[in-house]
Amino acid sequence: MKLFANKFMIALVAGPVLLITLLALLIAFFPWDLLRAPLNRYMSERTGRHFEITRHLDIRPGFTTRILADGLEIANPPWARDANLLKAQSAEINVRLLPLLSGRIVLPAVELHRPELGLQLEADGRRTWSFSHDTLAGRGVPEIGALLVDQGSMHFLASHDGADIHTEFAIGQPEPSLSFSARGTWHHEPFKAEGRTGNALFL
Repeated sequence: MKLFANKFMIALVAGPVLLITLLALLIAFFPWDLLRAPLNRYMSERTGRHFEITRHLDIRPGFTTRILADGLEIANPPWARDANLLKAQSAEINVRLLPLLSGRIVLPAVELHRPELGLQLEADGRRTWSFSHDTLAGRGVPEIGALLVDQGSMHFLASHDGADIHTEFAIGQPEPSLSFSARGTWHHEPFKAEGRTGNALFL
């Protein structure tokens, strides 16, 4: 009887441990690329614009989930001058899951490698970085904590304010420093600028 009880207790303990181990192995080795096409379709429908992870997808699940994308493109709305809001060689995006239930997009950290950004602001409040179908100010704008980049470019356009700015930036090594060069118009006046800041850990 005692031997039977010991075996029962071992089985009782080993069962959940085995289940957790199998679940961990499933998550670790799950072929997340199978979800790349469905995720691309879902995000395109949800935001009303083309979204695509172009090469490879990996996901690290959790209450704050890490999405690792090799090749990322997010289109701008049709009225924007630049075709893409974002085109990056790769990206790591941390997403908090609970706020999604209430329609909030909370991204504690976003890491982009060689991003190209196309930002545009209209006089009526429309903005290309608003992830909603009407793109009005304050609707569907993600809450981003830290934005980490290595190097990239950005085009900012606000015609009603006379702003049309092209910027290139890079994070230097080994000591993190942000260097940039910009050209274009500000309040309809042409300008050029370049500079460097020290201890730039994130943008």
